[in-house]
This record gives sequence, structure tokens and C-alpha cells, in this order.
Amino acid sequence: MSRMHLMESFCLPLLYYGCEVLSLSNQQVNQLNICWNSVYRKVFKMHQWESVKELQWLCERLDLKHIVDKRRLFFLKSQNTVLQICFGLFTHSREFVQLCYKYDIDVALCSSGAIFAAFVVILVTLFFHSKSVCLSPVHSVSCNCEFSAFIGE
Repeated sequence: MSRMHLMESFCLPLLYYGCEVLSLSNQQVNQLNICWNSVYRKVFKMHQWESVKELQWLCERLDLKHIVDKRRLFFLKSQNTVLQICFGLFTHSREFVQLCYKYDIDVALCSSGAIFAAFVVILVTLFFHSKSVCLSPVHSVSCNCEFSAFIGE
């Protein structure tokens, strides 16, 4: 698990650096997500064709797609005056409405609490809707990580 902690501390920030202000296409976000999933496969000695979704949920981690969305929403809801002005302009865009709609966040009442609650619901929902949990000794890992600490980053 220490190898995964090192990857999250040093490599993950390189993948999502600047994602808050870039307009990434779905294809670009998917490519970044594939890269991050490869890290899980390498660290936990999984094959390329094996899904890492269950492993991420067992470790209480979001995939990169959700990390990027979460970071964008929290960045835009910052306390910085300049960012508040930018956020005010962004709230009128189609992209913002789609992002809020995607996570069932009320556009009119968008707050840090609403964003946090939306990502908690996503994590819980995806965990309980995953088809199966991998129980092989290599892949079932006790992560001992704080759920709320990761979501809050």
C-alpha cells in the first residue's frame, strides 16, 4: 500500500495538474483515466484486461474522471475574489450546467457541501452497484484509508 501512496502523492498530481482550468474532451479525460488505471494494475500486479474499478472502491478511491470533475467544481467554488467572478460567469455556461446535472447538484444552490455530498453519493452508489468484488488474495487489499479524507483532498 505504500507504493500506492507514493503514486498518489507524486504521480497523480502530475496527471490532474491544471485540469481545473483546461477544457478537456471526454477522450482526453479517458486517456488520463487509462493511464491512472495502469498504475493500479502495475502496483497490484493485475493483468491489462482486468478491471481496477472494484479495487478502487475497496480502497475508497475515485477514478480519475471523477477526480477531475471534483477538482473543477471545488476550484470554481473557491473563496478567491477573482475566481468568484470567473465562477459567476461560468455558472451561465452550458458546461457548468452539464457538470452539475451529471452529479445531481442544484445549479442555483451549488455549494461546497452540495459538491461534497454529490461525490459521497457517487462513491457509495458505484460501490454498491459494482457487479462483483474481486476476492482473490492478491487483489483483496485492506487499505485502511479515511474515506472523508480522500474525498476532501
